[in-house]
Amino acid sequence: MFTRIKLENIGPYTEEVTLNFVCDKRNKNNSNSIKILPDEIAVTKIAGIIGGNANGKTTILEALNSIGSFISAPHRKKRFPDKSDFDFEEIKEEFIEGIYNRVKKRVIGFSLTSVNRSKPDNVAKIYVEMYIDSGNPSTTGYYEYELKYKNDYLVNGIEEEKLCFRKKYLSKKKNIMFDIYKSNQSEIGYKLAYKQNILLDYNKAGINTEELERRMDYYEAFYNKYIYESSTIGETEYEYNEDYVIEETEEDSKLLEYFIRVLDNGVKKIDIDTSNANDKKLFAVYDDYCIRYDELSTATKKACSFTCDYIKSSKKGGVLLIDELDNSLNFKTVSLILNIYLKSKLHNQGQLIFTTNSSIILNDLRRDQIFIVEKKSNTPQIIRFSEFINSKTKKKVRADFSFSKAYKNNEIENIPLEENVERLFNYIENR
Repeated sequence: MFTRIKLENIGPYTEEVTLNFVCDKRNKNNSNSIKILPDEIAVTKIAGIIGGNANGKTTILEALNSIGSFISAPHRKKRFPDKSDFDFEEIKEEFIEGIYNRVKKRVIGFSLTSVNRSKPDNVAKIYVEMYIDSGNPSTTGYYEYELKYKNDYLVNGIEEEKLCFRKKYLSKKKNIMFDIYKSNQSEIGYKLAYKQNILLDYNKAGINTEELERRMDYYEAFYNKYIYESSTIGETEYEYNEDYVIEETEEDSKLLEYFIRVLDNGVKKIDIDTSNANDKKLFAVYDDYCIRYDELSTATKKACSFTCDYIKSSKKGGVLLIDELDNSLNFKTVSLILNIYLKSKLHNQGQLIFTTNSSIILNDLRRDQIFIVEKKSNTPQIIRFSEFINSKTKKKVRADFSFSKAYKNNEIENIPLEENVERLFNYIENR
């Protein structure tokens, strides 16, 4: 579970911004939507991020994803192809740089979130702090991962990659697992990908591998939680292919069936045909006909994606990120998804972090589960709703303060702004 995220000089964020998911366990409101960790620290299991278009909501999720792509990217060669390696004779000069950059990204196998354009020469930073229960008491605890890079990372590598571990949240003792500078690949990804070969080389050289193997246990704990047990559903790229849906839900196909039936009451059951191992098929069965997976509605396919990722993340405490949760889904379906993380009797060890443009769906969340992305002098800031200052009273919001009402009344920045709307209509009328 994420306990804290920090971004700096990334996308629209020029200054450091923080999302803190540690909350007050004395607050009994929606107490089932928080998780009390072994050292009595309370962490929210659900967090909603809201803000105007182009304010930077999606950038947060993209930054978290880019860590995963960097860690799991294949080993890079030092020698990177330059423009002289390609034939650009028939390409217009103004297009060459863009094409070359796309080629570089394909070669390297990963792409980090863009550095802020107003400070292109400064270092960008992505920092995540997570509580990870690895199943091993030695490697269960709080992990801090930090990635720093500049615009030239594709050629010159990242500036710094660092992993630290501490047993308790408030502990001052921090163990640095590694701190690597000017690297062409992730220390975690590289060491785990070539683990057996590295250990074999050490043994042949007569070097004791005990300390390296101990550190690799921490690498694996972080890697497994961040890569294998967590998922992202994008704003538009959320229709998983049929084979993946079948594979991920085969052990719990009833959950998939029940979720689809919530969206489409006409479905009587879900039938998965596995008679041909190379061509498995998923059918939604109605009274007198059935349809294949690729014929399902957009909303139903998104539900399938959610089911896949929920199964994966909820059992082992992984994180599910959803960009634009309410896209293609009606209000009741969105409320259903949120209640899976809000209600007590549901077995759920995972964490859901989502972005939205709808203030109404946030009304059931606690104030410390809502994060507002606001622009101040064209610089986005992230404000936790529990820390929000009412523009009229100049005081923190009361417990009964309605988020959707404040959003509607523009007490919280609401895009589009009224003055911009008025300017547009005046121009249309008078042109």
